[in-house]
Amino acid sequence: MQLADLEMAEIEIHDPDFVNDPHAIYSVAREENWVARFPMGYIVLDQQAMRDFLTDDRCRTPIRDISNMVGVEKGTPFQRFYDHFFLALDGEAHKRLRRISAPAFTAKEAAKYRPFMKGTINKIIDSLDGAAECDFTKVAARYPITVMCDILGVSTDDIERFEEWVIVLSDAFSLNDETVAKLNWALAHLFDYADELVDARRKRNETKDDLLQTLVDLATDGERLSDEELRVLLINLISAGYDTTKNQLILMMKVLLDHPEEWSKVADDPGRVKKVVDESLRFYNPISATFRVTNVDIKYRDTLIPKDTMLMLPLTYAGRDESFYDSPDAFNPDRDRNRIITFGRGIHICIGMFMARALLEEALAVMVERIKNPQLAGEAVFRHFSGMVGMEALPISFEPA
Repeated sequence: MQLADLEMAEIEIHDPDFVNDPHAIYSVAREENWVARFPMGYIVLDQQAMRDFLTDDRCRTPIRDISNMVGVEKGTPFQRFYDHFFLALDGEAHKRLRRISAPAFTAKEAAKYRPFMKGTINKIIDSLDGAAECDFTKVAARYPITVMCDILGVSTDDIERFEEWVIVLSDAFSLNDETVAKLNWALAHLFDYADELVDARRKRNETKDDLLQTLVDLATDGERLSDEELRVLLINLISAGYDTTKNQLILMMKVLLDHPEEWSKVADDPGRVKKVVDESLRFYNPISATFRVTNVDIKYRDTLIPKDTMLMLPLTYAGRDESFYDSPDAFNPDRDRNRIITFGRGIHICIGMFMARALLEEALAVMVERIKNPQLAGEAVFRHFSGMVGMEALPISFEPA
């Protein structure tokens, strides 16, 4: 049987009901079949199938396919970026860039920055100056990017300068051709900014002990890392440091507001921090979806999936699969089995996953000490679908410690 012949639901990913509660829409569609249709292809609604396609070398990442669909022109900043973007690359090109970058993002390297992470989140809470209310999205936005600036060796004064460009870049996966002009504008500025960072380091003729210096040194002779690869990698690191972990921190706060007993438990027992972080990554995932395209005809579950079929893999829904979890819609940090694919699988597994875990764990440990009895103090507003799950507003009230 052909994939197109299966009975399945259709999902409109830009519908407001989907944006506000994608899990509910996915769950209804899952009752009909393990796949659903969406305007550009098919959505996979089964965690095992997601795992299989993420690790199947007969599939490619569709970044260039999507950029062609929305009319990205050659020579534009958007096209330059995607020519060297991690997720747009496969084969030897991807292996080489990952091999060069990976040593800076091991669990051991992430652990080195935990004291700085703890100090940073404390300073951010200090800046609330005893206030008993805040929009938590604003608090979360300042935390991971400040840490990433320190790791790179970039001044935190630059955050105000590049923040608007990075916010635009977070919509790169929205599958909406209206964003292309904005993306070209933002990436043009980010390429100029990366040029300034690299040129300044080379002119100083001095060696610093930070990630930016390591990457600049790798590109000095042009043999291991080209100048263009260096700039795209810097943009990747800055944007990842701003958006993804920030979103997960906000989502973790949201689920704990909905389950105040868990906030109290982790406040009484700091040893629960890791469990709560892991469960939040299962319950909500900031990467709402990743995508694959079949390079050849693939027979899967007695169904023929034709060559060049677009598959959307909603990682945020993978944690709600009943075949993997008991009571998946219940938030339970004490669950025995917590197999998550939040960070993906296969060759494109998130290179920053250890850094992200460390950031979340250090933040939660400090927050439960300093923010007592947090409660929702207004409307929680989710972001529109953009490949990322996040919130535009999360007003909270609390008792400052």
